[in-house]
Amino acid sequence: MKKHLIISLTFGLSMYAQIFTGLAPLKVGNSWTYVENYFGNNPEYEKHTVVDSNVQIGDQLYYKVESKHDFGSGTRYYAVVDSYYVKHDTHYDNSNFRYFPVSPTIGEWNQFYYAGSDSGALRSEIADLFESKVFGIDVIVYSVIRELGLAGSGEYWTQEFGRLYYMGEFVEYTLTGCIVDGVEYGDTTLVSVEYDKSLPKEIVLSQNYPNPFNPTTTIEYYLPTSSKVRLVIYNSLGQEVETLVSEFQTSGEHRVQFNARGYSTGVYFYSLITESNLLTKKMLLIK
Repeated sequence: MKKHLIISLTFGLSMYAQIFTGLAPLKVGNSWTYVENYFGNNPEYEKHTVVDSNVQIGDQLYYKVESKHDFGSGTRYYAVVDSYYVKHDTHYDNSNFRYFPVSPTIGEWNQFYYAGSDSGALRSEIADLFESKVFGIDVIVYSVIRELGLAGSGEYWTQEFGRLYYMGEFVEYTLTGCIVDGVEYGDTTLVSVEYDKSLPKEIVLSQNYPNPFNPTTTIEYYLPTSSKVRLVIYNSLGQEVETLVSEFQTSGEHRVQFNARGYSTGVYFYSLITESNLLTKKMLLIK
């Protein structure tokens, strides 16, 4: 029993190690910088860069990717096979791990086995999609759910930038920046920062300022983890009058200005809506 448990755990960790390093789109010069938050530990940073596109392993040509971490470095090999992004699986000869489709479709469900193994399968579903701005670009974000036995994870992907976010049982990965087709997006530096233990562990919605206001006011909020976010304004009757934010946002502090020039004097409400929280506060417009 103990031997079977050890094998299963090793198999599971190997599976998730493949997902952690899933990258797209593949092109020489493209790179991705992630911050890793292992719960209870300080954040760590990693950067993956495509350095070659002509490495042959068996009958397949692969992209060579060099990875740098706070704790070391490594090399991995990727390709596009049968309309899937794949990573060369070092656990088995001539085996590829498929981690994301080139042309994703909502509801698409896949079950992946390691070559030569029937002891476990990773099932992946594209559960949802939504329009958002990422690094100032309008994109479609795909919500991916993965299951491996009792373990599971949630991820956000785009075709333009690859994996934006990963949330597992003990770790989360957030894309801080990337270089795609020679264009730099976000922060691509690989610099560790001292962890600020004073940062809140839960979502925070601050009172707008100034309040009362005329005609503009500022709304600030803090996200402990990256998430799909909506910031909505309602009138005193509970009717939605304006959506200030509707996009995927990374963890951290955010600030939005509300201009009520076209609205009449009165009480208004603003709600911060994420996948697991709904917070609302009241504000007063006086003209």
